[in-house]
Amino acid sequence: MQTPTWRLPQTQPTVGRITCQCKLESLLQRWRLGAIAVPVVSDAKTIIVEVAPPPARVEVVPAAPGRICLGPGYWEWRGHKHVWHDGYWVRARHGHHWKPDGWVDRGGRWEFERGRYERY
Repeated sequence: MQTPTWRLPQTQPTVGRITCQCKLESLLQRWRLGAIAVPVVSDAKTIIVEVAPPPARVEVVPAAPGRICLGPGYWEWRGHKHVWHDGYWVRARHGHHWKPDGWVDRGGRWEFERGRYERY
């Protein structure tokens, strides 16, 4: 049996397409499991598109139970378009606040930044 050769995705952004910089370990693990080694958004470090996201939707926010806050909804990139992702609950961390998922304009190109905790 011939050993397949793998070609990793380019690390430079491609105009109008998702840029995925996958971890080699993830690709190798999929190969060992017999799955197709195709990068997916969950493996992505950077997503850059030329299409600006639509305005955020207004969400009704219920009272937060205990030490939990709401991560607001956001537009995520799927295939060739923006798709709305509803808000979600995030556990509060002492001395930190939640910076929500969102898009940053980088000279006409839009880069997606995952939500994360940041110190006050």
